[in-house]
Amino acid sequence: MKKLYIFLLVLFVVQQTYSQTGKTYPDGKGGEVYFPLGDISFADELVSFKVGDPAPIEGYGPEKTLQVPDYKGNYEKKYTTLGYGGELIVKFNDNTLADIEGPDLYIFEIGPLIEPVDVYISKEGENWISIGRTGGGFSEIDISEFVEPSAIFRYVKIVDIKKKKSGKWPGADIDAIGAIGSAFNFKLNSAFLFDTGNAVLKKTEELSKVVDKIKEISEYTVVVEGHTDNVGSAETNKILSEKRAQEVKGFLVKNGIIADSITTKAYGESNPVSDNTTEEGREQNRRVEIVVLPSKR
Repeated sequence: MKKLYIFLLVLFVVQQTYSQTGKTYPDGKGGEVYFPLGDISFADELVSFKVGDPAPIEGYGPEKTLQVPDYKGNYEKKYTTLGYGGELIVKFNDNTLADIEGPDLYIFEIGPLIEPVDVYISKEGENWISIGRTGGGFSEIDISEFVEPSAIFRYVKIVDIKKKKSGKWPGADIDAIGAIGSAFNFKLNSAFLFDTGNAVLKKTEELSKVVDKIKEISEYTVVVEGHTDNVGSAETNKILSEKRAQEVKGFLVKNGIIADSITTKAYGESNPVSDNTTEEGREQNRRVEIVVLPSKR
């Protein structure tokens, strides 16, 4: 029953992801920002939060930064106050951050004062790339000069720079973090695709649904990622994840996805999404992720 639930959840995510359309959101300072992929564009997982010193007298929890921007004024408790030097790390799950033409990332810093933050991005949450600082009324960042074409990122870190004094709420006030340059992200449980230790596809129903959704896009880049748990040697897991990624790529090509648009990446056990010390966590880590950027690079 548990595995059936996970399988149905995968299909639900696939269907819901592509039901999104472009949408405009208030920026918290009287303007608006357009996101081509709508509601899925925003960070949806809190990784860590280190409140600054001094902290806000009336602290607003870091989870307020997740999902779509919803601050409408009057100091509603719908944002996170970092405190001086505070640090926040969030993750994109149903999408990824990617470089497109123009701005790629938007930090919804709200309130009457301009309170800058230093911004970093990461593929796996460990190695960080500094992409600049917001400020002077500009909360959007173009990542093109800092990254390779077609690179995808799942983590964003922002750090308050301690320069502005703001009384009761010291530090930047963050309502949301969104990827204007965004790609769809499909997570498929390996248990439904492959037998244990095997790289031959046994079921393809969910992959067929992903193929149908990719075909709805006129131009695209696809990245197929293979991931494993940490059972066995790191070398063996790396090889297995590569074989599985290649097998999925072969299925996509066989079913009409342009071969030159697809690249594969083998991460083995190096990029877990859950705790490898539990069976449930290991099951989540055994996965194939398919990232689809709706514009050919």
